[in-house]
Amino acid sequence: MRLESESAAGMKSAKRAPGAPRRWFRRVGGPPRLIALLIVAATLAAPLSQVTASNGGATAAEANPREMFAQTLIEARLRTGEIDYPTSLLYRAYALFGDPRLPADLAGSGSAGEDSRLFREIPRQWNYLPKETQDLLTPFVARPTDPNSRFFRPGGTSADAGVVAESAANAALADEECQDGWISRNGPQHPYKLWMHCTGHYDGDFETAIEIIDYFWEREVELMGEPIPDLGTPNEGGDDRIDFYFVDDEADRAPRRGGIGIPESAAAFAAAEEPVVGKGSSAFVVARRPSIGDPRLSLTLAHEFFHVLQYAHNWEIGFGFQGTPYSADFDILSLVELWFVEATADWMKSYIYRDSMSPEVMEAYLHSRFTQAFQGVDLPLTFSASQDDPRISHIYAAYVYFLFMEQELGAQAVADFWKALADVEPDDFDRTTEILDEMLPFNEHFREFAVRNLNLDLQPGDPISPSYQDVDPTFPTIGPDLNFARGRNGRLPLQSFGEDPQAFDAAILSLTAHYYYFTPAADSTQVTLDFSGLEPNDAIDVDIIAKIADGDWERRKLTIDGPVTFCREVPEDNVEKFYLVISNHDLSSVMTVGGSFTAGAYDGACG
Repeated sequence: MRLESESAAGMKSAKRAPGAPRRWFRRVGGPPRLIALLIVAATLAAPLSQVTASNGGATAAEANPREMFAQTLIEARLRTGEIDYPTSLLYRAYALFGDPRLPADLAGSGSAGEDSRLFREIPRQWNYLPKETQDLLTPFVARPTDPNSRFFRPGGTSADAGVVAESAANAALADEECQDGWISRNGPQHPYKLWMHCTGHYDGDFETAIEIIDYFWEREVELMGEPIPDLGTPNEGGDDRIDFYFVDDEADRAPRRGGIGIPESAAAFAAAEEPVVGKGSSAFVVARRPSIGDPRLSLTLAHEFFHVLQYAHNWEIGFGFQGTPYSADFDILSLVELWFVEATADWMKSYIYRDSMSPEVMEAYLHSRFTQAFQGVDLPLTFSASQDDPRISHIYAAYVYFLFMEQELGAQAVADFWKALADVEPDDFDRTTEILDEMLPFNEHFREFAVRNLNLDLQPGDPISPSYQDVDPTFPTIGPDLNFARGRNGRLPLQSFGEDPQAFDAAILSLTAHYYYFTPAADSTQVTLDFSGLEPNDAIDVDIIAKIADGDWERRKLTIDGPVTFCREVPEDNVEKFYLVISNHDLSSVMTVGGSFTAGAYDGACG
């Protein structure tokens, strides 16, 4: 689709620019799908809570509406056709800012605080919206210095930004560099520009922000290449530098796109911006000024600048439509963020700060994503989620795969992946996975990734080597939850020959792994394992990490097409305890390995 019309932000493009209408239904076998805008928000870096290991979830119709975010309820209402697209935009604005005009049955548990797409969709669709809807949306999108803005206050400050001392306001207004309440500084070493309000000790804040950005700019650019400069018009900061806007809070509006705010739960976000060059685009960043100097913001800005560099390769690839059947003729399309966008940006946090941030900071604001939202969570590596999905933390936590890739191929491989995405079409999710498979074939290497994710320091022997600690010394040593054997992990009781071994049911999704731990009965003479009951058998790999009596921990790759027996009367096979890692390396999202495997500890002479 081409967008020829002038947007509310005063921009015109002869080709699809960042931001496009959302389409909710697709005729099976029909024309290519449309892509919506690409704004990626980084959550405020608080330690993560454990996410569910279930691959299911209640639909809007099944769940209690009072427990659902307003944006989720609005989206559900749009899908059913009860409201139209312009109304959904208006309701999303009401939800985001707590406007009482939002219908009570759509209020739910309040705003998700993550609707960063809204202020890209509104300008792009402005000329297609009814005049009544435009009038109602104007206070939300007008520049904050515009009297029509709901955030307007004479003197250039936001009406909801808090009370500023009169003397400080007067001093700011007297500053010759202050324009509409904003002041800027150019980066001294690199092509970026910083913006913040003419309030408080802004010189000191500029110095600190420059120090933060200069710390990561060169290393990220050396890896990924230069960002695409913006258009340099007054609407884009007056020159072609990459702009960083530091706002006071979520009620404060950066002077871009008619006024763009930061979601309540975001520390910063990057937004794709014109010009569009091929499939790449420029971008800008909005961040919280009160967080300047907090190490969490340093990590987040490195993450967001990586998004800026991603956009330079392919701004359209970050979000895509995935279909689920609605009828024989139509799919319902869900807009999801593709997993590798956030995963590679979080990997960059490790790449930049692993040698300078404390392990405590890195654990709290990066590595806890792995231990709480990835390790032992039963979701595929490539799981992608909408921004209001409670499992979205998994796409950030998947940074660990790119840490693995760095160990196997070097850091440049992550940049090479993004360069290979430059020609990939929107929604071509399969191609993105194929590129990763070409770089590091999953059928050979996914088992290595799964074993490394066991993430235990097992001594003597150290069979999980290399470990993530070898590349990032701040990475924690914590094993996964052993939750796949329904409480039967830990002991294999003594059985007599002829008794059926214990059976363990499994349903292993593509590009996932299950972990088990067993201790055979002390007086057993042999341990037998059989994985032939798992189908399709050729999609799985099985590794045993075993402690040999009076010996070391060892890793062995097991055969999967028949029984495997460890004769404990033979010293080198005398396993005292062991972990099993069963991984599914198949790329197909519909390829779930099912069935069961068996394990038994027996008394009697080895055959």
